[in-house]
Amino acid sequence: MVSAVYACAVEPDRVTESITTICQTLGARGGALLMTQDAVRNQVAAVLPADAAQTYRQHYWRIDHVLDDVEKGPVGMVRTGCELMQPNHHSEFLNEWNRPNDLEDGMFVRLTSGRANTTFLVTAPRRSEPFGSADRLKAMNALTGHLQQALRTYDKFAENGRANRGLAAMVEGMRHGTALVGPAGRVRCINSQAERILEIADGLTLRAQCITATVGSAQAQLGKAIHHAIVGDRDGIRGGRSLLCARPSGRRPYVVHVVPSEPHDGGALLMIVDPQHETQPAPTLLAELFSLTRSEAQIALGILRGTPPKQLAEQMSVSLVTVRTHLQHVFDKTGTHRQADLVRLLTNLLP
Repeated sequence: MVSAVYACAVEPDRVTESITTICQTLGARGGALLMTQDAVRNQVAAVLPADAAQTYRQHYWRIDHVLDDVEKGPVGMVRTGCELMQPNHHSEFLNEWNRPNDLEDGMFVRLTSGRANTTFLVTAPRRSEPFGSADRLKAMNALTGHLQQALRTYDKFAENGRANRGLAAMVEGMRHGTALVGPAGRVRCINSQAERILEIADGLTLRAQCITATVGSAQAQLGKAIHHAIVGDRDGIRGGRSLLCARPSGRRPYVVHVVPSEPHDGGALLMIVDPQHETQPAPTLLAELFSLTRSEAQIALGILRGTPPKQLAEQMSVSLVTVRTHLQHVFDKTGTHRQADLVRLLTNLLP
């Protein structure tokens, strides 16, 4: 039963399976994990007769005075159906939902407090002997701590998952090949540009989930750079290094920057710059940053590519005077005065 609880902490899809195991062990007819937040109660997971689960979700959660009492009580205290149900046996909730579904007894425990209340329960038919026997109460009390720990574990996994998704999105937005590596140099996160570089295997490749240089001398430098960023020097001081990575194809070598990640993360960030890969800002980015018109953005990007104003005029089917007028507007809006200044600015726009 305990192993079933922790299984659903790391594999949320197994929560229904875990509730079923608990119900079978305790001899309950059903069970549920519920969360109440902002006055709305939701079934996180439930093992109940189909009609009972559906009608509860649609209506009866609003008048469930049993869970209202549980959520107002102490965290971690197991409460029984005799305590919560029998004093209100004429209520609408008990008469219209519990009794028709033969769920008039059980055990209930509030697992968390705060803005979101989480409650676990098992339900059973009402019999001559209360469901909350001494043995069942002992088992439920023992289980409560494990349920709470499982919830904390799940929350931590969920938090890490959200952080990892945000990190992946940030890395993907980098224009250069970018990867985050862990303590053993194994890749944790990588963007599509880095994947493209590694798939070509022209100087850098991926072996056993580690970024590896295909030229021996470069691999030695890369290994030292990663070690220095993750482990540090003899005094444990971590730092960044840069190196050139030769390419067997004869193309210009990659520039690889290796820097430490967060102080307690024990990882490093690798940025791979491919001098052969031409990148430039999107016209929409220039319009957003500098309020350039469509024509002005087109001319700015032409200058970035090294296209002479006369050739730009021919490409755009306008006069050279018009191009020069637009270019002056670009200078004014970007705070630059020469084409070289404009190229330098535009080159540094992308991350």
